[in-house]
Amino acid sequence: MSLSAVPVIDISGLQGVSRFSIVSDIGKACREKGYFQVANHTIPSSTLHGALNVASAFFDSETDEKQKLMSDDIIKPVRFHMIKEMVMGEEKIQRFFLKHYAHPLEEWIHMWPSKPLEYRKKMGTYSVEIRQLALQVMEAIMESLGLGRGYLKNQMDDGLQVMALHGYPLCEHTNPSPSFGFAPHSDYSIITIVFQSSPGLEELDPETKTWELLPHRYDSLCVHVGNYLEVISNGLYKSAVHKVSTNRDSTRVSITSLHSLSIDEQVCVADKLVTECTPKGYKESNLRDFLRFLSINAGQYLQCNAYIDTLKIKKAD
Repeated sequence: MSLSAVPVIDISGLQGVSRFSIVSDIGKACREKGYFQVANHTIPSSTLHGALNVASAFFDSETDEKQKLMSDDIIKPVRFHMIKEMVMGEEKIQRFFLKHYAHPLEEWIHMWPSKPLEYRKKMGTYSVEIRQLALQVMEAIMESLGLGRGYLKNQMDDGLQVMALHGYPLCEHTNPSPSFGFAPHSDYSIITIVFQSSPGLEELDPETKTWELLPHRYDSLCVHVGNYLEVISNGLYKSAVHKVSTNRDSTRVSITSLHSLSIDEQVCVADKLVTECTPKGYKESNLRDFLRFLSINAGQYLQCNAYIDTLKIKKAD
């Protein structure tokens, strides 16, 4: 496992004279890795850790909020779930999971947990800040593809933001199954931004096929290329395959923000990236298609690229 090969991109000059260089670095990371860390963003540390604290407090609480939001229905816009697994003959909680839609905030925030008391305020502030960052990063990504920074801007303004919070209890066993934590998978998004309380997130290097442990740099954020960016780029940028390993020393919490077009908006290969030499490689799809796929093939979500593979257009023999 490598510890040092994850690209780190300083985006402090993204709106200034350094933009061309930063856009180039972002494009290189998306093309070669599918993931990178963002440093020197503008989100205050108090906002990041405020959200992390209320997420931890929610997972640690014994309130009826969890029971009220508990559901196996993946279509619900707000739901809490516990993933369990048998470990050495004992049923153990693998992770806690809380999902809620976040954009537009005023449409969804009343459905979020009301406890802890500051949850909605602090997570709401975080979701707004992280979305602004996501839009800036997506502009740079579209620019790096030669599509222009305004490509899909109107659709993204009306797009969907899904917050997925994960709580990982201590793992007391020395040899849990490889899936204990979060098995290898890619995301159903254009991009995903992750903030974690402690190390555990591992990225699959697409060239060496080795796992890289994401370094825990204070207040840094990790950006993943999602399935729909792979489609838009016609395969120039591949979805990031990643997993989470549990920690024997401490609990771990992560906040994942997934950004995509609206639930019924079709995502397709950018026309500019289709040529005689690079024919269209993916079928159109939307988020509702993914949710339908997941509800029918729930187990397959944990098979790395199960969904994106269904969108690939097979070449004629």
